[in-house]
Amino acid sequence: MKPSKCVAKALRDRSMQSGNCQFANHTCCTMHRNVNIEIVTVQAAADDVNTNLITTVKPDVVVILRADRGIVMGGWIKTQYTDVQLNLDRIFACGCCLNAGKCHPYQTESTLVQFMQT
Repeated sequence: MKPSKCVAKALRDRSMQSGNCQFANHTCCTMHRNVNIEIVTVQAAADDVNTNLITTVKPDVVVILRADRGIVMGGWIKTQYTDVQLNLDRIFACGCCLNAGKCHPYQTESTLVQFMQT
């Protein structure tokens, strides 16, 4: 899905927000995916000296990871980087469980295990 021009511009603008989304791992497998990538707006707010709520004029547009099921402490965060296979192929050769492991429809054991046995 291609973002609209206004969303693309908003994502190019520098945001005051920061996070750790770069630590999310990729998987094509819907059974093992536990977070979704979402684009949201964030309105910063603070109190002035008279405890009046002050908000920023322009909200930030940020990309977040939102869990869609429970993740145990220390567990892997897994998401799908893109929904277009051609774009994924440009980034790296996918070795997730759906493409090369036990979740592949024609595999009974992972490609790595098969390689080690030969």
